[in-house]
Amino acid sequence: MRSTTFLFFLMTTLCLLPAANCAAADSQFDDVRFFSDWVQSENFHLTDGMYQEPAAPGSASSVTIRLADKTASGVINGQMATLVVLAADAGGSGVFYDLALLKQTGDTLRHTVSLFLGDRIRVKQVAIQNNQIEITWTAPAPDEPMTKSSMRVFKTFSLEGDELRETLSFSERVVDSDEDSPAISHPMNRLWSWQKSIYNNDTSVEVPPPGNYTIKLLPDGIISAQIDCNQAGGTYTLEGNRLKINITHATMAICPDDMLDMTFQKDLAGVNSFFVKEDTLYLELQYDSGTMVFK
Repeated sequence: MRSTTFLFFLMTTLCLLPAANCAAADSQFDDVRFFSDWVQSENFHLTDGMYQEPAAPGSASSVTIRLADKTASGVINGQMATLVVLAADAGGSGVFYDLALLKQTGDTLRHTVSLFLGDRIRVKQVAIQNNQIEITWTAPAPDEPMTKSSMRVFKTFSLEGDELRETLSFSERVVDSDEDSPAISHPMNRLWSWQKSIYNNDTSVEVPPPGNYTIKLLPDGIISAQIDCNQAGGTYTLEGNRLKINITHATMAICPDDMLDMTFQKDLAGVNSFFVKEDTLYLELQYDSGTMVFK
């Protein structure tokens, strides 16, 4: 009884360590046949969220694969799917994380594809939204030791056949990488309403009322917009905090004479970068000429 209590305490303590990022005694995926490049077995089952095998035939060391504590389910390409994260530990200094996509057929989940995420990262959130896979994690910055984790990464993927294709990558430095919130300061997948533009020649444009001019950046590089009484769309490119927007088409309804459609489109075409602060999106215009403010 005493040894059993100690073992439970030890397992619980290990799973609370930041680097472990594991799910204690989680058996909901034990029926799934997984595969991994980190083990010799072609397929394996988890037992209470864990699998272990010798690192090599006859070796005293072992490779352990654990189910991490971030999962998500949703519809992708018209089929129910589940995302899980597997952490592989070969006994060295590294812990290697893979995203596993499980397709659902009836009551059965089939491991379809895996994607390597990184070594000693901290997965914050996984999700399936708008037919895209979204994942956020923190990792060491290029100039940091592997024990640090001050770079936050947000990526989206589409599923093409049985392969994952990256559709967006965004990263930023964070001050407190141990915070629990998975939020990342990116402008994706939110409807932003133009409030005003402030120009560096001491002039500004207020939007009366806010809500008639909006933008939404979708994960596939497409932007949708409302320009007063017209709907518009186009494309954008995002790299780090650099953002370029190109409105390519719009409906042609006749709107009130005092609308700001030309100003809105001209400012969007001049966007060069962005930042998000306290739920407000700031689009910086090229040549330091001004800022568009969205909420």
